Amino acid sequence: MRFTYPDGKTEDITTKAGQVAYFPAFDHLPENLSDKPFEVIGIELKG
Repeated sequence: MRFTYPDGKTEDITTKAGQVAYFPAFDHLPENLSDKPFEVIGIELKG
């Protein structure tokens, strides 16, 4: 997938099915670069 940030910079992320990842809170526009469906379950912690 590719994240596009508010400043226009992009970052490509490679993941595998079932992978768990942690990201700090950030604004981004996700884009699926694969020809297969991509689903994410996002959990936001409240402090």
